[in-house]
Amino acid sequence: MYITGEHIILSLSISVLAVVFSQMLITEGNIFAFYGRFLNRINEYTAKPLGLCPKCFAGQLSFWMFFFIGDYNIILHIFFIAWGILFTELLTGIYGKLFM
Repeated sequence: MYITGEHIILSLSISVLAVVFSQMLITEGNIFAFYGRFLNRINEYTAKPLGLCPKCFAGQLSFWMFFFIGDYNIILHIFFIAWGILFTELLTGIYGKLFM
């Protein structure tokens, strides 16, 4: 089994979701602001993978999503998570330069 275009597209989609959720939707004045306030009240170590940190959130989403996309391969799983984190870092940088 090899990394396919579908893996890359899914990984990029997860990254977009992670950035939109962590950088936009959970901030004050947006639809999930209550969840952002909740994340700010709990332990940072727990809050980051639950959405406070886009890269951590993308890593969690990638980790769990891979179990649902077909035959399991540990090496592909590791690369899928790495692609998700890499794409999230790139998107976060682009978002930061354009909108912050």
